[in-house]
Order: sequence, then structure tokens, then C-alpha cells
Amino acid sequence: EALNGARRGLWPSLAAQTGKDAYGKDQLTLRVEQPLWTGGRLTAEIAGADANLQAAEAQLIESRQDIMLRAANTYTELGRVEARQAAARINVAEHERLHAQIQRRIEGQVTSGSDGLLADARLSQARAELAQLQALGARARATLEQIVGRPVGTIESAPPQRASPASLDATLDAASGYSPTLQRLAAQEKIAEAQVRASLGQALPQVKLRHDQTQGGQQAGGQTYVGLEYQTGAGLNILSAMKQAESRRMAARAERDAALRETQDAVRADWSDWSSLTAQASELDLQVKASEQVYDS
Repeated sequence: EALNGARRGLWPSLAAQTGKDAYGKDQLTLRVEQPLWTGGRLTAEIAGADANLQAAEAQLIESRQDIMLRAANTYTELGRVEARQAAARINVAEHERLHAQIQRRIEGQVTSGSDGLLADARLSQARAELAQLQALGARARATLEQIVGRPVGTIESAPPQRASPASLDATLDAASGYSPTLQRLAAQEKIAEAQVRASLGQALPQVKLRHDQTQGGQQAGGQTYVGLEYQTGAGLNILSAMKQAESRRMAARAERDAALRETQDAVRADWSDWSSLTAQASELDLQVKASEQVYDS
């Protein structure tokens, strides 16, 4: 709506004025005014309104992205905890089996009671670890339900993705081009630039086409003319407004540059983590296979 209002500034305006002329007679004057040249003020206001709309849309996407990232992180955490719970249940079941076996050996006087105490301690520890993981899982599930706004049942782990991005530079370009935060800050910079142009337009004279139609009084009739209008503002405050607009533009640019650096630093950190975890995954696969062979033997 603000954009439509700024565009309507290009349309003609209508004004009416009533009063008495020098002879005391009532008169009514209607004025139709069309701006011909405003020093770029109207086009700057339209550009600023359009940039405001872009900033609002980018902020909406930014909020959605934040929710999706929170949901993805919580989903990953819940999946990780449930995988640890499954391993902990197997661990508890194995300790229960060993505990029962040792109890039978103690009853048969094959082993000492100290082995039973050790089995009790390890079984209690395994159960405590399972209970702790269950509490973490319940917390992660509650957080995920709050984010998505509905109950969360059984989740399915995503298949491992081994596809690698093209390169770090391509990833940096993609992240910088998609980032809604950078889009919002770029729109805010456009808003500041439009304010600078609008302030400059206020400092320039305006050319307007006018038609006055007067009814009543001694000067009844109509006239059409081109008028030149210039306003300095109270105390020449136009110059102060121009300096303030330029300062806001420079601040907006600095904020966008800082956000760009933060985005690129975050991508580089994630790239390093991904490279490190990929290398660790390959080594862990070899360790798992070796452990399985040792266990089977």
C-alpha cells in the first residue's frame, strides 16, 4: 500500500480554496496541479517504497529460514539421541544377561561375590545412561513439537549424503546470493540511497503545471500556467536532512558488508567441519569393520 501511495504522487492533485476577494465578494477557487519535474524526489520516494517492500519480503523469508534451521537442528539432535538410546538399550540388555550369568555362577560358588558387585555397578551405570538419554530425547521431542506446532511421532533418519559441493568458492557465492539477511540489508541500503535522492530533490526547485478555476468575485475565470516552486525549509533544514540521509546510507552499507563477512565466515567454518567429519567418517568405517572382525574372532 505504501508503494501504491508513492506512485500516486505522480498523479495530479486537486485543491479547493474559499474566501472573499478585495471587494468582499465570496469566491471559490479550484486548483488542479500536475508535477512536471521534482528533481527526482518522486521517483526516489517510489524507489524507497519498493525497497521497503523488498526488505519486508526478505525479513519474512529470514524468519521462515530461522524456523526451518531450528527444526532441522532439533530433528537432527532427536535422531542422534534416539540412535544412542537404541545402543544404550542393547547395552542394558547385554549387562542384564551378564548379570544373570554371574549371579548363577555365584550361586554355584564358581566365582566370588565381588564379581556380582561389579556386575551390579555396571548394570546400574548402563541403566542410568539410558535414563539420561531418554530425558534428552523427551526434551528434544518437546522442542521439535513446539517448533512445528504438532505432535511428533516416530522419526526416520535421513540416508547418509556423501555428495560433496562443487567448491568452497561456489558455496560462498550460493550462500551470499541466497541469504535473506543480506537481501534485507541490501534493500535497507536501497532505502537509504532513495532517501538521499529524495533529500537532494527537496533542495532543488520543482516545476508544476497548474490550472486555477475561480467562481464568484471580481476575478472569476480560469488560467493555466507553469509554476516554479522552491522551499528551503525552516532554518535551511534541507541541508541537515541531506547529511542525515547520507549518514544512514553509509551505515546501511557498513552493516551489509559486516553481515556478508559473517556469512562467509560461517560458510567457511561449516566447510571445515564438513571436511573434517567426512574424513572422520571414512576412518570410523574402517574402525567399525576392524572391531567387527575382532568381535567375530
